Amino acid sequence: MSIVGHRDGARMRLGRRALGAAVLVIAAACTPPTPPEEPTLAETLGLPSDTPLLDVACAPVAGVCTSSIQAQVDAVPAGTTAIVRVAAGQYRESVRISAKSVHLVGAGAASTIIDGTGLTPVAGSTRFGVVVAQAPNSSVRRLTVRNFSAMDHDHFRSALRAESTAGVVFEDVTVADNSYAGIGLSEASGARLTRVTAAGNDAIGIAAYRANGLVLTDSLVAGNTDTLRYQDEQEQYRESAGFKTTESHNVLVTKSTFRDNGSTGVWTDVGTSDSVISFNTVVNNKWHGIETEISDHITVANNTVLHNADGTSTFADGRHGILVLDSSNIRVESNIVRHRRGITDLGWSQALRLAETEFRPVHPAIGQPPTDTVGVVIVGNTVEELAPTGSVLGFYDALGEHGAIDMLAQADGNTYRRATGALLGTDSTGVGTVAWIGFSQDNAVALAQWRAWRCASVCREQASTLGGL
Repeated sequence: MSIVGHRDGARMRLGRRALGAAVLVIAAACTPPTPPEEPTLAETLGLPSDTPLLDVACAPVAGVCTSSIQAQVDAVPAGTTAIVRVAAGQYRESVRISAKSVHLVGAGAASTIIDGTGLTPVAGSTRFGVVVAQAPNSSVRRLTVRNFSAMDHDHFRSALRAESTAGVVFEDVTVADNSYAGIGLSEASGARLTRVTAAGNDAIGIAAYRANGLVLTDSLVAGNTDTLRYQDEQEQYRESAGFKTTESHNVLVTKSTFRDNGSTGVWTDVGTSDSVISFNTVVNNKWHGIETEISDHITVANNTVLHNADGTSTFADGRHGILVLDSSNIRVESNIVRHRRGITDLGWSQALRLAETEFRPVHPAIGQPPTDTVGVVIVGNTVEELAPTGSVLGFYDALGEHGAIDMLAQADGNTYRRATGALLGTDSTGVGTVAWIGFSQDNAVALAQWRAWRCASVCREQASTLGGL
């Protein structure tokens, strides 16, 4: 064989090899990639993939599921973690999770419904609706709890409740048409409520007691507090709200809507501190839009607070857009507050009000509650009073000892607007008396009067403006 022929043969063999390799590359490129495995339910909950899963099938009879959710919860050994997956359907039972970590997961709030219709609660019992007690890091997700009735309102029963536990998650749940409260947290630290709906509950949509580290976000609290039911129970009605905290610290309430509640929309009460209420919509609640009472270091910022306290409350007392009552170190910043039923008499019913009560009895947990409102900062807000009988700002002390100069640490950079006839502010000047500030309908004159008032050395308001509506 000639040298030339040998080389030609080698080239042919190399060519065939290259062609074969190219075919393999093309074939690999044309083969669809293997899709990634779908995450398991456990993995979507942030749990190990091998977390035990127990299923509850509906097995309906006459439209009501006959399978027991509680039976599967009870089947989880104490001290362990498991998922109880509940199929779509209507279940007529109460469920209690205790001494274990259980993740109760429905098929969706519109599909999996735990309904209390026809169930008789036991007086004094905490097993009512769905209760998570001493069951850390448990969760309730993707279901509805509705139509549970309480025997005793004085014990603040709630249809979905976490008590004496930590790290509980309520997510994508609806809690509706219950008595007394929809969602209740009691000594439940680190709870997280995300995309919850609390609606149509008789007294309180969400009640949080000693719920340190609570986060409520992306939620709807609407149509709670039945004013007709509570006409004969005035004290109970006065304690009601869309959302309320007591003795709780480091609470965050954000990106949620509070509307059409029969009392106050958002209320921080006795001993709440170091908390933030931000980026919420608070509209058309019958009492105050947002209230801080006997609270300390609360930031109320970037909320839209519209048309609250419109005079349709069962009780005659006027109410306010934002109220700071017997509270210290409150920061009210960058909110939009629009109020349309203002009354100037004794400073009642303003868009934004700071006030002090005359006396409070000793509280069993915090001792003698303070009645001084001090250290309040009001900056960068847009505050509007639409009523010609109202005032944009109000400062009131029942004892007549304190006023704006005592209550405010700073007020500046605000945009004030008022209807024709409305005042810029009212301020305490004695027991049962207030001064009208900024009564001139010339906005420049009214603003100058406010700047020169008793708080001139503190309030400044050099960057604030006053306009008409």
